Formats: sequence, structure tokens, C-alpha cells
Amino acid sequence: MSLLLRLTLFSCLWLLSTAHAAPPPQTVHDNPLEGLEDGDTETAPRFKRLQLRERPLQVKLSADGKVLRLSGSISTGAADKVANVLANAPQLRVVRLQSPGGLLGEAIRINQLLKARQVDIWVPSSCASACTIIFAAGKERYMAPKAEFGFHHHLNSSGKTDAEDDQQVREQLKAAGIPDVLLDGQFATPFDAMWLPTVRQLTRSDYVTDVVSRPPAGLASLPVLEPDEVNDLLEQDDEIRLLRKALPQLYETHLPLIQKAAAENDTLVPVWRAIQEFIYQGTQRILPYASDEAILARAARTKVVARAQMSLLEGYCPIFGVPAPNKQYSGDDTEDVRWLVNTLQHLRPEPVLTGLRAQILLEQTNEAAEAAGKVNLRLLKAGRRTEPGADNRPYCQALLDLYDWYDTLPLAQRVTVTRALLLD
Repeated sequence: MSLLLRLTLFSCLWLLSTAHAAPPPQTVHDNPLEGLEDGDTETAPRFKRLQLRERPLQVKLSADGKVLRLSGSISTGAADKVANVLANAPQLRVVRLQSPGGLLGEAIRINQLLKARQVDIWVPSSCASACTIIFAAGKERYMAPKAEFGFHHHLNSSGKTDAEDDQQVREQLKAAGIPDVLLDGQFATPFDAMWLPTVRQLTRSDYVTDVVSRPPAGLASLPVLEPDEVNDLLEQDDEIRLLRKALPQLYETHLPLIQKAAAENDTLVPVWRAIQEFIYQGTQRILPYASDEAILARAARTKVVARAQMSLLEGYCPIFGVPAPNKQYSGDDTEDVRWLVNTLQHLRPEPVLTGLRAQILLEQTNEAAEAAGKVNLRLLKAGRRTEPGADNRPYCQALLDLYDWYDTLPLAQRVTVTRALLLD
């Protein structure tokens, strides 16, 4: 298609799109990070935020006293909560466990409390980081077929890993019931990554005693997340709260989809996908209104995360849609929240470079980059391969090369094409 024809088509589509345009994002003056770097100098800002952003551990006993539900972050006081409930639960038989992790000491104490009661433990969806210590306490340890366990090196309260205490911590975790083969993988995985052992690895090590399609008695009717857990999950996430204030109509559209994913699935994966879709759509809605400085900052942050992921995940880049097998990235997202805070405080009154115009400019710039021998445009156009076993890691480097080449352009052109790339 000729450039003239594309521009003519663009002008027609622009008039049609603006007639039914979505409402612009609202300026938001809110900073969830404010105050995190003040006060206790012994605790790193990242560590404090990890504790604050997650829903505190919920400890719920069923009406008949036979089922205990543990869900949420293992924060300060979690073990006391569990101890108080156990004191009034003589008939307890099984624990339903679901947690992103939390404090090592609290998890070890909960492990000891549950071991003493000789209860079975079942994970329906996900159990990561310190949660894996609690799971090890079960007399019988069940997982659903699609459940995931995540292991990584622990982080101390100063926000660092400390080789000096590794041996002591390893001994504590082994005493808690985590096999050596899993501890080897755990201590070899940096905190910013998450190792997801296969079902075979989990069962052969005897960490999981059985994979059950149907949950133990008394648990079959429970959804993967209760409605109040969904609401708390959304309320605790800084990006979601900011986007909800900026784009209330978009949030109201996506909220039922997130709630439906929680109610109708036996794993958290569809819930996370629904949440990430809202964050993605919200960010894409905001980018046309973002300042030039925000656009360049977004691109710089994208490159930093991509390089970190490729380093930790052996060349894979989830940020570009290329996830690693049996590994996840769990790096610090504080800078993403900081970017969103600053962007929402300095929105343009009118959108810049949206729709077909952005696509045309992106195409022209990429063709020039290929002609200069800077990028593999054929690889980028082919996209990510979908056949089983396909290795898409070269796509990661090709897209990163494109971002790097944009940084060499004159400032005005750099802003324009970077905005186009982010909107593509």
C-alpha cells in the first residue's frame, strides 16, 4: 500500500475513531510509594513494600472445624493467627493453602504448628517462596494437576541475599521438610526469579505425596478465590489502584471478567491473565496522553527489565511475550509504579500519535533500521513462533536491538517512534 493511500485511509479512520473515542484518562495525584523510603533504615524499601502490598494471611476455619483455609501473604503476626485458630480446632483434618510467600520466620513457625497437628495440606493453585515451607508440614501433601510451586533464594530484611546465613537457613528448611533436590534449585535461583519445578520433580522428591484431580473432602465447593479475596487482591495492587482511578470505566468493564475467572477456574492462572489484561489495556489507553519524558522513561524501563529477564531466565523475556519454561521473573516493580505515578500526574490534554498513524510511522522507521543493518526485521515481523518446543529467544534480542537503535535517533524522532513502538 502506498504511503499516500495509507495516509488517506488513516484520515478516514481517524474521523471514525474520534467520533466514538473512549474517555481520556483522569489525572491522578496519588503516590502509593510515598513514605516507604523513610523511617526504619534497617528495612529496605522493597522489603517493606512486599509486606504492605499483599493481602495479609487469611485464616478461616470451616463451620464443622475440619478444614482450615490459609490464603494471602505470610506477614508479621501470621503464625499467631494460625496458633489462635488451631487452639479451637480439635477436629481439623486438612488445610487448603494458597500464598505468594512472605516472611521466612513466620512460615517456619506455621510449619511447626501444623506438623504437630499431623494434618493434610492441599494446594489448589499456587504456593511460592515462604509458602513452600508451610506446605512441607503436611502429613499428606496434595496438589491439583495445574498447581504451581515457586522456589527462589530468600531475601533478608535489608533487601539483600546473604551468603553467610545460607547454610543456617538451608538447615532450617530441610528440617521443615523440603528435600535437598528442591533446596538445590531454590538456592540456585536468584530472588528476582522463581523456579517452578515440574510435577515429576515435586513427586519424585516426595515433596508432593499425590496429585489429585478432585480436592480432599470438604474442599470441593470452594472457588480458587473468594469474592472478598478478589477485591482485596485488586485493592492491594498499586498499579491496579492507580489505573482504576484514572480509567474508572475501563476498570468497571474488566472487574466482572476478573471475578468470573476466579469463580469458574481451579487455578489462579486465568485470574492473573485477566488482571494483566486490564493493566495492559489501561497502560495502552494512557500512553497516547503521556508526556514525551514519560514515553522515554517507559522505553528505558522496558529495556532494563528485558535485560534483567534475559540474564536471569537464560535469554527468555516475558516482558516481550516470551516466557521461560519452568521459571518466572519476580523482579522489583517499584519503578513501574513510580513511572505510572509520574505519568498520571502529567497527562497531555489531547492524545498524541494513536491508531493507524502510529503503525505507519513504526513501519517506516523499522524499515529504515533494517536497511541500516541494525535489526532483524524479518524475525520481528514473523513474530513469536507457536509450535511446541519453539525457541523464541532470538525474538527477545531482536526487539531489544530495535529499542537500542531508537536511542541513537535525534530526540524528536526518538520520542515519536518510541511512542509508536510502545503503542504497537
